[in-house]
Amino acid sequence: MIAQILPLPKGSSGTFPNPKVAVRHHLTATTHPWFLIVDSADDHKLLFDTGAAVGRRGFFWDLPENDQGVILFTTRSRKMAVDAAGSRVIDVEQVNKEEAAMMFERLIIHKDLLQDRDLLQELLDELTRLPLAIAQAAAYTNKLEPTLSEYLKLLRASTGSLASLMSEDFVDNAPGPHSKQHISIATTWLVSFEQIL
Repeated sequence: MIAQILPLPKGSSGTFPNPKVAVRHHLTATTHPWFLIVDSADDHKLLFDTGAAVGRRGFFWDLPENDQGVILFTTRSRKMAVDAAGSRVIDVEQVNKEEAAMMFERLIIHKDLLQDRDLLQELLDELTRLPLAIAQAAAYTNKLEPTLSEYLKLLRASTGSLASLMSEDFVDNAPGPHSKQHISIATTWLVSFEQIL
């Protein structure tokens, strides 16, 4: 939680009376640069709802504002992107096969793992050639040194159990390529998390 990292004043009980307000005030008042990421901002009601209840509103209205800071929203929803960022929307697409291979090659420490080009392409296709999923897979491989075949097996085994581990809000049930992309990123996180356990 951001409130635990920032030097914020605590209440008499040693906790923050209202962490959202405390973080907003701190980041709005600071003269230091800051960067805040609001990841998977796909729930319009959670972000923007003004609600019928008095004083209830989405957390967008509690975000800090000043010239020192930048807020990055990631979302799969065009409506959310436009509502949050206006005309400053940047579409991030999956990279082509050559770009994906070059990215993985650049990130991987043990270049001998790249000898089987067909296996590499199979792995990159499983990751839906999304840069974040590729970076996570390379980092895992660098640290724990599985072969690409072993990592691909872990990835596929984790994909099978992913639905039971992720909430419905996280897994996109809408048709189209985005649901597989979102799952590929979640699965690379899950593979890494399982290794920690």
